[in-house]
Amino acid sequence: MAILPTLYINNRKAYALIFYITKMLLLALLFGFLGIWVFAGSASTIMNQVSLQRSRGVRIAKDALILRYDPLVTDRTQALSELQDTLPVWAHTETALVTGDSTLQLPHPPSEVVTLVAQAQSDYLPMQIAAQHLLVNPAHVDPAQVQIILDHEHGYAITTN
Repeated sequence: MAILPTLYINNRKAYALIFYITKMLLLALLFGFLGIWVFAGSASTIMNQVSLQRSRGVRIAKDALILRYDPLVTDRTQALSELQDTLPVWAHTETALVTGDSTLQLPHPPSEVVTLVAQAQSDYLPMQIAAQHLLVNPAHVDPAQVQIILDHEHGYAITTN
């Protein structure tokens, strides 16, 4: 009679061990797949970054208009600060959308994204150059540079949409 409870306890231990090992293997697989998804990037990451680029283009246009027309020093100071913060991120992300970037969790992009970024270059480059000119002498904003940004912002937004 003492053998039956011992077998029962041994079987329980065996089942518990099998359950534990199975659970650990499933968790390892889950974390492995999640790691691949997170570290290799995903389509949603690319779409989010393209959307952020579109928003950055709008912000650059808004800041250019403030620097050109707003007489308040506080508004101009904030616009200048935003422009100084936005331009490097905008340039870095534009490059990362073509080459991939682990810091932005962007994988090497599919050819459709590379084509999209190439199409946007005709609007991106003039905006980038004009915005950099605005930073050189923000006290005397060149209206031609502001107009260049405004002329290309809509095209950039349409291309990246």
